[in-house]
Amino acid sequence: MCPQERVHLTVSLSPSVKWDNNTHPLSALPHLVIDGPTHILVRDVSDTVAFVEWTPPRAKVDFILLKYGLVGGEGGKTTFRLQPPLSQYSVQALRPGSRYEVWVSAVRGTNESEATATQFTTGEAASGGGPGEGRGRGAIL
Repeated sequence: MCPQERVHLTVSLSPSVKWDNNTHPLSALPHLVIDGPTHILVRDVSDTVAFVEWTPPRAKVDFILLKYGLVGGEGGKTTFRLQPPLSQYSVQALRPGSRYEVWVSAVRGTNESEATATQFTTGEAASGGGPGEGRGRGAIL
């Protein structure tokens, strides 16, 4: 184990084993919790693109998982498997004027860290009107 790792220990009592009235058998199942990314930040958000940054984990990891999707779950989640030491990613093909949630976690072996998450809203799509349309220019008198 490295200093950045924690172990969760689950202890359970087994009623199937017969012991005297004051003793209960115990079993332990250790579960490794690895260090994950922290301080997620979304910047440079446009109508269809957002730039996501995070502080990478201190521990060695096999890869970073970046997931994002519309708040409320419509359309499911998009997932990217990124190689360390990558600590930024540009998510694209977003829906204009929509609220998204993004999660980043680390994976080593079969263990995944707790995800760090944030939300952001994309900008409205630019108007496709002709000259002066939708821009509030002047008035006809």
